[in-house]
Amino acid sequence: MFPTLLALAASISLTLAAPTTYTTEPPTAAVDWYQGQLSFDGDYLSTTVGSCGIKVASGSLTGHVCNNFKVLGLGIHQRADKACKLKMWKDVTTCDGDGSWIEVVIPKGNQTTCIRTGVLDGGRFYKASGIYSCFD
Repeated sequence: MFPTLLALAASISLTLAAPTTYTTEPPTAAVDWYQGQLSFDGDYLSTTVGSCGIKVASGSLTGHVCNNFKVLGLGIHQRADKACKLKMWKDVTTCDGDGSWIEVVIPKGNQTTCIRTGVLDGGRFYKASGIYSCFD
């Protein structure tokens, strides 16, 4: 009986030691950064197969955190598995209600959504920030 209790106790302690929480990573998106003349009018262009303008860098955009933008435009690559959105505030770097904001839906697909931030000077006087997220 003792070996059975010992085996049962070991089994319970191993089960309790195993992590049981499941977390999902925040969404990320490939993004191209643009400065200078943009190839679209207005605040955004939903879908393009070409460029949004003069590309100066490429990188990634992390979801669920406040991102400060230092360039005039960004081209967010669409995801094939789900639609996403960018809530962008102009005139603030803190992603809060002190500035005017727009929400741009980034459709599911394999193209690029172009967004004009309004930042002309690397963020010195013109400001913009945004939060990227995805939904089903």
